[in-house]
Amino acid sequence: MRSFVRCVTVQRSVLNSYPNYKPEPKEIRHVDALLKVLGALSGDRRYEKTIPLLSGREGGVTMCDVLDAHEQIGMQKGIKQGQEKTAKLMQYLLHHKLYEEAQKAADHPEKLEEYYTQYGIV
Repeated sequence: MRSFVRCVTVQRSVLNSYPNYKPEPKEIRHVDALLKVLGALSGDRRYEKTIPLLSGREGGVTMCDVLDAHEQIGMQKGIKQGQEKTAKLMQYLLHHKLYEEAQKAADHPEKLEEYYTQYGIV
């Protein structure tokens, strides 16, 4: 814990003193422990959700890898939400026998936002 606090203090000091400083990507030795500490300090348990994505990786893990894992989780969540919203739209269109609109929505995914608004899909 002491080395973690020292690392954060040094980083903050360097970043404040030298705004153009680009830190070297350092490998994190105990990724799971670091993520648990960050979660505990911030009260945000999302850090711990990245542990399975990072455990067992060869070549070490950097903070860039941690951020990539967070992005991956966010993208998966966004894709799922988009699929659910599109399914709701299609159910609505088919239930109301709006077959032409359903075909247009399928053929032109760029128009989905317009259809969501038009048919009140949230």
